[in-house]
Amino acid sequence: MVHDASSSRESDPERLANLLGVGIPPASTEHDRRTSHTAQLLVEMLAGRLPVSVPSVASEDSTTRSARETSACLGPPIGDLLFSPSTELSTLRIVKEYGKQLARAATVPTQQAAATAIYYGAIAAALVWQHRALTHHSGPELENAFGMLEAKPWLEPRLKALLGQARKACPPAAPA
Repeated sequence: MVHDASSSRESDPERLANLLGVGIPPASTEHDRRTSHTAQLLVEMLAGRLPVSVPSVASEDSTTRSARETSACLGPPIGDLLFSPSTELSTLRIVKEYGKQLARAATVPTQQAAATAIYYGAIAAALVWQHRALTHHSGPELENAFGMLEAKPWLEPRLKALLGQARKACPPAAPA
């Protein structure tokens, strides 16, 4: 009996899966791992609450930060504050500052990215819900920042929608 090489290859499960278009998923890349980690951090930040006071996070040592994180927190989750049209402008300012402080204190890029999304989320919420600017960034600068964040694969869907609305609400460039 003649052994046909093609018939043995066709019985190979990986080859068969590839022929059927299902394929065996490739090993996770470092980029995929970072994307997943950033998405997880952002979801956790959106579910978190503001601390009773928002001290200068960058100047805290790890013991102080740990005590603050386990102490009482204010109000509803940060995500609820961002996605609610009834959130007061003063509260959105606090969320923005908290996001900025978290981004500055971040020790890894994934933490910084998630905290930056909270920062811009507060700016976006103020534009969309209160029709007010919480920043001195120009309309075109905000449009660009919102657009760049919207394109991130790790961005939480409701935050992505809010940034899209804010991008459309950005004031036009001032005449030269």
